[in-house]
Amino acid sequence: MLANIQQKIKESLIVKLLLILILLLLLLIPLNFVHDLLRERYRTNDEVSAELTSSWGEAQLINGPVMIVPYEKTVKTVSTDNKDKIIERKEVDFLHILPKTLHVNSSIHSEVLKRSIYQAVVYQSKNNLSGSFAAIDLYKQIELKGDDRILTDEIEIVLNVADIRGVKSLPVLKINGNDYKLTLRKKESKAENFLLTSRVQVADLLTSGFQFELVMDLSGSRSFNINPLAEDNTIMVTSNWSTPSFKGSHLTLDKEISNDGFTANWNISNVLSEVPPVFADGSFVSDLYTYSSSDVGLAGYGQASYQKNNSFVTIQFFDQMNNYTKSEKITKYAVLVIILTFTSIFFSEIYSKVRVHIVNYLLIGLGVIIFYLLLLSISEFLSFNVSYLIASVATIALITNFIRLLVRQRKVVLSVGLVLSILYLFLFILIQIKEQALLVGSIGLFFILALLMNFSARFKLGSRE
Repeated sequence: MLANIQQKIKESLIVKLLLILILLLLLLIPLNFVHDLLRERYRTNDEVSAELTSSWGEAQLINGPVMIVPYEKTVKTVSTDNKDKIIERKEVDFLHILPKTLHVNSSIHSEVLKRSIYQAVVYQSKNNLSGSFAAIDLYKQIELKGDDRILTDEIEIVLNVADIRGVKSLPVLKINGNDYKLTLRKKESKAENFLLTSRVQVADLLTSGFQFELVMDLSGSRSFNINPLAEDNTIMVTSNWSTPSFKGSHLTLDKEISNDGFTANWNISNVLSEVPPVFADGSFVSDLYTYSSSDVGLAGYGQASYQKNNSFVTIQFFDQMNNYTKSEKITKYAVLVIILTFTSIFFSEIYSKVRVHIVNYLLIGLGVIIFYLLLLSISEFLSFNVSYLIASVATIALITNFIRLLVRQRKVVLSVGLVLSILYLFLFILIQIKEQALLVGSIGLFFILALLMNFSARFKLGSRE
């Protein structure tokens, strides 16, 4: 008789667990609606941000300077009408020369533009570029024949930028004391980005090399990028922004981040780069002067992609008040929160010997999902931390009061409230940390599992004694 009763109890627990599992799967449907809503708000924020930054410019890239030496050569081809006839014509090719050294000192002032509940990070930067071009013998680099010639009067130095709207005034290039004002070259194709160019009289300086200086004010948004093209690059960036993200394959040599801003330094040598310091027209040209918007982080906050042979130094200015990213991150733990909430209710049910109907589990699960809606909606008006506090306290109070109405045992109600408080506090800590998130999360889950094992052993689930 007793064995039959124990068997019925065991079977009822198994059935209850199966029903809870099915309910958990069903709750994935409204949870997916929350994910869709979050993505929609995120897209709307990006669209409004794009409108806010339209007058400032998108993510900017400083690419260069590069010296371009045109030369005229004779090309011989066989006539299509008469294969014995050779046709000669003149063509102009270009020799590209990268700097020997490049020093970039950038001072960036960032701020937040707002429209209704949406906002975007924009910046103004003052960039001091200096460096040198090494001595070069053009006639050893270019094979000239007959009346081929180097067009020394048409030598140019070009500087590539991502969005010309961010260039408020055309900069002046200084070469050995001589000033050359840069002008905008008309784009020949949609794939080509903006070139600031100036013809320079440096033919007589090429055999000994020369120094250059350039000061450029550049405004943009979201990210600031530099392409370290020279053989030796020194980059220093200071800013008032306190939450930067550094991307790219080049680690910062030194960086300091505080509430007042950051300072970052790079010392990059490209001696092992596949891009030669001097090259003629070829695949490297497209790598230097063409890149998609995603290359400089124009599409949202995605990581910058890299060129074929050189990677950018990238600084992303994350909006410290942008709560969509944090809300998206915490929503990833929703299934875990529902499981642990159901588990605490399940053990409370066994301890109190008061049956909690599966419909009540459904209502509790919906209460957990509403927590994420509360967090998303409140965070559009308040800071994330305050929003999390309001949403979590409201959810814990809602579920705890519901358990009080069902169980009416003070000890059980306090235990459920304590477990939920620890769970939401643990999630908050997990969101705040970055590098150690995986470690802390793993250790936390380990202790939670150990606690559940201890409870299940005490209750002797399925015991035959």
